[in-house]
Amino acid sequence: MPECAVDAMLDSLNVGRWNLHFALYGTPESIDARYAIVQRAFSRVPQARFKAARYGGKPGDPLPADGGDRNLAGIPAITAFRMLDWRSGLGAHVDFAPICPATGRDALRQYTMVKTRAAEYGFDYYGGFTAGARHLHHIFAAIFDRDDAGQVEQAGALLCSLMSDVRAAGYGQYRAHLVYMDFAAAQYSFNDERRRVAALFRNDQGRARSQRYSLAGQAGHLARCNAAARASVHMPCAIARRKLNTFADSAVR
Repeated sequence: MPECAVDAMLDSLNVGRWNLHFALYGTPESIDARYAIVQRAFSRVPQARFKAARYGGKPGDPLPADGGDRNLAGIPAITAFRMLDWRSGLGAHVDFAPICPATGRDALRQYTMVKTRAAEYGFDYYGGFTAGARHLHHIFAAIFDRDDAGQVEQAGALLCSLMSDVRAAGYGQYRAHLVYMDFAAAQYSFNDERRRVAALFRNDQGRARSQRYSLAGQAGHLARCNAAARASVHMPCAIARRKLNTFADSAVR
């Protein structure tokens, strides 16, 4: 999507380039006190705007109508899965999830890195950051049409490239899809952790094949990934790309 189209969408929706969603819970007095703290903190950000809605917790009180507010109120929904239709066809996605220090500099660096690489492979940036106590979870979803072999291939290649990119930049992932778990583990070398993890998988082959690889459906996948991981920290991701169209059935809607 070109930047001019993004600007037009932001104007239409009346939102910013960066948007924070949060919720405060408790008595009206405690909510007011904490909201004042939030306002003071973000008032230092140029052009920051606040929008808040208050909901009661008693039976009969109005419920939030917006999807984001409903999620924060604990009302389950699957409306977010509509984003899988972004590329048309039968939508699927695979996530890339690096950890990020809780600083604006690191967040912007990761955002720019992932967005730029995604564009090279033909994907729009669809992601965001979830704040922890001292870190940020950066979640990017590569959305593709699972019936389009070209998109499936590119999604797998993109994930492998991103894993290598963040490793070179000094970051690491906190989770990965089963298809890519060996490639993700191979990015770490402290205390020879890569070979230790591979050995654990080999010692538990039957259980791993029956439980962890039931989605992939091919018993030989584990051995091939382990062999590639032993050969090089930068494991070739051709295996993972071939598996992407297999697990797509489990990743849709």
